[in-house]
Amino acid sequence: MSEPWPLFAVGFGIWILFFWWLAKHDRKAARHRERERMLDDFLRSQTRGRR
Repeated sequence: MSEPWPLFAVGFGIWILFFWWLAKHDRKAARHRERERMLDDFLRSQTRGRR
């Protein structure tokens, strides 16, 4: 192969897309954990108020 640069560009592009997808997935999981924590706090406050 006389010009390896297009393959390098494709390879790096795939890695960049993979890391972008991974970061997006981590942000989504963090939002979900935060919502779960807020719901737990709310339910805990509701059960404490009834004592």
